Amino acid sequence: MISLWITISAMLIIFKANYACCLYEQDISSRILENYDKLIKQSGKIELKITFFLRQLIGMDEKNQIMTTNSYVAQEWIDPRLKWEPSEYSNTNRIIIQAKKIWQPELAFLNVADGDGFLKISDQNLAIVESTGLVYLIVSSNSLRTRCKMNIIKFPFDEQTCEIRLASWLLSTYDIDINQADCRPPIWDLINITNEADINSDRFIGLENYETDDAIFKFKFKRRPLYHMINGVFPNFVLNILLLLVYFLPEKSQIGLTLAIILATSMNLVRASSDIPVQSDYLPYMTLYFIFCHIYNILSLTFFTIESFLLSKGYLPKWLMFLCTKIRKSLCEKNDAPKLKQIETNPENVIIDKKEEQSNDKCKKINKEILKDADLKCNCETKSEKDMEKEKEKKHFQQCMNIIHYTLQLFMFLFMVISNLTIWLIIVL
Repeated sequence: MISLWITISAMLIIFKANYACCLYEQDISSRILENYDKLIKQSGKIELKITFFLRQLIGMDEKNQIMTTNSYVAQEWIDPRLKWEPSEYSNTNRIIIQAKKIWQPELAFLNVADGDGFLKISDQNLAIVESTGLVYLIVSSNSLRTRCKMNIIKFPFDEQTCEIRLASWLLSTYDIDINQADCRPPIWDLINITNEADINSDRFIGLENYETDDAIFKFKFKRRPLYHMINGVFPNFVLNILLLLVYFLPEKSQIGLTLAIILATSMNLVRASSDIPVQSDYLPYMTLYFIFCHIYNILSLTFFTIESFLLSKGYLPKWLMFLCTKIRKSLCEKNDAPKLKQIETNPENVIIDKKEEQSNDKCKKINKEILKDADLKCNCETKSEKDMEKEKEKKHFQQCMNIIHYTLQLFMFLFMVISNLTIWLIIVL
């Protein structure tokens, strides 16, 4: 029973204290706002401190050069008309009042993409007022769209530097001084953040000795490239590897598979084009990479088509035949002599030669018998010099085609490696 009485007494004391505090705040608010004109600025120069809080980077519109953010602005200044003596109100040092009831500095975002850019004060905005006259006010700016000059040439490894410029359209440096600008962004969204003040005298043409302070907050963003690398670059890289493997397949299937690779590359480019920023000022290096992928495919298809045509005709131009002969001699001259010696000393070849001699002897005997007897016939087949020459030319033609085939394969491989390394080193570095 005693503990219950103590609890009730404590609750009554706390309630009485809170009620008295509320009465003191109401008395302070009534006294400081009596004869207070919120439309008139206090006399003298105001020291205004601005803190810009970047809550979220919503998006970067590269085509329209617009950055969209969620943020809010904290303002601090001293209004001498809002002072009171804390000892007269039970040491109450601060109160919270509606922001619309007091004077606020007229601030606006100067580089806003749409709208007037003014910081909007609603009925829900509250201000903290201290006994020294210090006012602390926070105003949110949701979906703030500001202009930003972007360079997407190194997409998706690009870095963009954007700024948000905050100042007053009417209050000059004689009325307000923005000298303590600050910014607190989320670290994981930014690489670097700087703030500075700028004195601008060109805002109102025709007004002499009229300068304003601008608070400039600069943000340096870096794009995360993982999504674009996995969904855009990696499929094309795999298709390039498949294109090199096509060179090892039979001639009949090379053209069909190359056409299939061209179709797959085109489909992947159509899908990836929706992720590449659209801009006429700069051509992203990633677009250049996709162009080179098409060049690889077109060159390979052209070569396979010409190769198939030459194989069907069995003919090479004289200049190409001459070039192949030179390449063949330079590559195979050292290896021909040992092979000839092996052929001469090969016992199997000796047996073959003996058999040929025996067959020739039989042919001679048969020829003699034919002269004697017209009914006898000889079915001997000997290779003429023309047949040997044709067979030699056919063999030389096939060797030339092999030389051209593997030379162009090596050229395509080197072309792919050098061009890809060059493009990606330029993008990354």
